[in-house]
Amino acid sequence: MDIIDCLLRGHKELRRLMSAVEKCLPAQYLDAEQLRPETMEKFKQAENRLIAKLTAHEKLEQCFLVEAEKAMKPEESSCLAAVMSDHESINDISSILSYLSGLGSEATAYSIRFAVSSFFYRINQHMNYEEKVAFPCLRRMISPARIAAASKRAAAALEQAPQAKGHVAT
Repeated sequence: MDIIDCLLRGHKELRRLMSAVEKCLPAQYLDAEQLRPETMEKFKQAENRLIAKLTAHEKLEQCFLVEAEKAMKPEESSCLAAVMSDHESINDISSILSYLSGLGSEATAYSIRFAVSSFFYRINQHMNYEEKVAFPCLRRMISPARIAAASKRAAAALEQAPQAKGHVAT
C-alpha cells in the first residue's frame, strides 16, 4: 500500500464523516427555524471530527503532491495544478461553514444545511477528480519507486510542518 492508497482510503473515511454531519441536521425544517441546542451540539461535535480529519488529510495530500510534482517533468504536472488550486476554493467554502457553526443558536437550520450541502458538494467533486484523474495520472507518470520516495519526503515534511488552522481541503 502506497500513499495514494492511503489518500483513497482517507476519502472513504471523509465521506463517512460527512454523512455523520448530515445526519445531525433535521431533514425537515422551516426556513427561519433555528436548531435546538442539543442538535447544534451534536452537529458541532460531528463537524469538529470532520474538520480534524480534513485538515490532516489535506496536509498529507499537499506534502505528497508537492513532492510528486518534483518527481515529474514540468509538462507532466498539469494534472496536479487543478488539484492544488482547488484546495483554495474549498477553503473559502469551509470558512462559511465555520462562520455559521460559530453563530450557534443564531444560525438558521436552513443556512447551516445550505452551507453543509455546498461544502460537501465541492469536497465530493474534488475527491472524485483526484480518484478519476489526478491519482491515476500520478500512477501513470511516476514509477512506484519514485512515488515511494516522494511519499517518504512528504512524511518528513509533514512532521516538520507547523500546525496550520483553518485549512480544510482534501
